[in-house]
Amino acid sequence: MEKIEKVMELFQNSNLSDMELELDEFKIKMSKNTQVQLVEVNSNEYINTNTTQQSESIDIVENEYQKIQSKLVGTFFVSNVADGNLLVQVGDCVVEGQVIGVIEAMKVMNEIKSPFNGTVKKINSKNNQLVQYDEVIMEIELND
Repeated sequence: MEKIEKVMELFQNSNLSDMELELDEFKIKMSKNTQVQLVEVNSNEYINTNTTQQSESIDIVENEYQKIQSKLVGTFFVSNVADGNLLVQVGDCVVEGQVIGVIEAMKVMNEIKSPFNGTVKKINSKNNQLVQYDEVIMEIELND
């Protein structure tokens, strides 16, 4: 919490109107244009962090979604390269081994397969977008 408070203080004293910071364990979005402050820590545990400045907001979100990271630098495709049909979209249920994306690297198409069963909650990379090594390209909620 000390690190979060320090980031908040630095933001308050800056000329920035909006800021977003994403680390492995949490994500912070701050804006001096809204009034709501909500912190979600350790999934579903909320802490109200209202300060005396009513015009700021902070959202810290930690989720339990499984992150699928790129193991290559290349161009990400969420659609089938041959016919252009989407492989998956947000809300789709996927099964272990299902192709959920493709990364083209050095003219080679590399299939990305889901390592588990779940529901696609977020697609972080756009179709035909360059991705970096270890960049989170998709987030999946495990099915019970």
